[in-house]
Amino acid sequence: MKINSDLIVYNNLSFEDNFKQINNNIIGLKGTVLFNGNTTGNVTLNDDSANYNYIEIFYRQNQNYYSSVKVENPNGKSVSIVILIPSNYDNGFWIQGKVMLISGNTIKTISGRQCETRVSPNGVLYGDGNNVSIIKVVGYKIN
Repeated sequence: MKINSDLIVYNNLSFEDNFKQINNNIIGLKGTVLFNGNTTGNVTLNDDSANYNYIEIFYRQNQNYYSSVKVENPNGKSVSIVILIPSNYDNGFWIQGKVMLISGNTIKTISGRQCETRVSPNGVLYGDGNNVSIIKVVGYKIN
């Protein structure tokens, strides 16, 4: 079955024009580096988070385990920065992380919201370590 693409119209554009626009948005999606460093503290961005459709926060644990999280329409939102790593002590694992607030050109740890927990066959151990560093923040605008 062949679809007559001349008859398909969306957003007042033909099928071909819509396809080109979607393709350009996907291929042309280039991020702007808003922060590049290594901090367990607050992050100052090069631009206001409200200017971006979403941001991606890259982070690492102090034993070099890495992860990232994407936040859509980030300004004013809280985000969990969590990483799971194997425990060197037993067959368990560590859960390390913090809760951060994205506001304008800052990402800051919400007071008292950082911790580490080890879960193993021997039980659970809780600590208040601050072992997760923000290493990069990239902002994306979708045209």
